[in-house]
Amino acid sequence: YSTIQYRQYLRLVGEEFVSAPNDILLECVLGMAISFFGVMNMADTLLPVKMAQSFKSKGADDSHCRPEFHLFNHRGKALGLLLQSVEPAGPGRLRSPPESKKLR
Repeated sequence: YSTIQYRQYLRLVGEEFVSAPNDILLECVLGMAISFFGVMNMADTLLPVKMAQSFKSKGADDSHCRPEFHLFNHRGKALGLLLQSVEPAGPGRLRSPPESKKLR
């Protein structure tokens, strides 16, 4: 708000706006310093990240196994049935499946 008032004052006086007023710059620097100080004092001590210790007892299969990414309900089964029922009708063309084997 102070910067807007400062710009309006400069327009009335006829001067050019070069930078923000000193009180705004000081306020920004103080706010950043207080925020930095607060974050540094509230944070716990940092612990070293040692991946070798966590993977010592695990094998290659265990480290690449991610059960949260396993998908069981997908379109692969339906596409497999569709592709089995479709036979090539000529070079580069596919014939549509018979009515009895069409998916719903």
